Amino acid sequence: MKTFWKILLLVLLLAAALVGGYFGYQALSERFAPSAVPAILPSAPGQEAPPVTRIPDPAGSDAPAPGLDDGRRVPGESGASSPADRGDAPAATAADFTVQDWNGNDVNLSDYFGKPIVLNFWASWCGPCVGELPGFQTMYETYGEDVTFLMVNLTDGVDETVAGVKSFVDSNGYSFPVYFDVDYDGAITYGISSIPQTYFISASGEVVGSQLGSMDESTLEANILSLLAQ
Repeated sequence: MKTFWKILLLVLLLAAALVGGYFGYQALSERFAPSAVPAILPSAPGQEAPPVTRIPDPAGSDAPAPGLDDGRRVPGESGASSPADRGDAPAATAADFTVQDWNGNDVNLSDYFGKPIVLNFWASWCGPCVGELPGFQTMYETYGEDVTFLMVNLTDGVDETVAGVKSFVDSNGYSFPVYFDVDYDGAITYGISSIPQTYFISASGEVVGSQLGSMDESTLEANILSLLAQ
């Protein structure tokens, strides 16, 4: 009889060990699974940003493809693209995404259609991003009434936090509008893998120019003037 209880106890202990091992494996798998968030690296200056992919809608509309831009091409040689550079290539409607404003409210890119937009993806740990921010501040002070500036920070909550970014912006005296991509919705929608990246969007919501990498102030202003001429 004692042998029976010993065997039963061993079976129960073995079952408990198997169950514990299963749940432990599941927990570790979730913790160390590859993240859906793209790895972001600083980019070299003077390249054209990957295009916003467009796919034909079955109903006939020509809408931007959601998610990552799997058709990313090798960037151009130098300089930001502009409407003139694109020739007769059709402009792509800017893919929509959601970020948080300075007060923590959700806003969409499409909320700002109706006015030209300068859309910039950046982070405070990115040297090329930080280097071009003074130029964006000057351009915001100069053209901020005519152009909407969306300075979208890639806020991963680890290397870049909302509180840390606010402190950085305040300490540098920047007054341009900063938005927080806390869910990486913008980064994933635009296939962002290196920063800074800047898109120039017309009042009608079409992407008419872009640049991968930092811009000097004169290049930024030339693109803004081209945008305003649309």
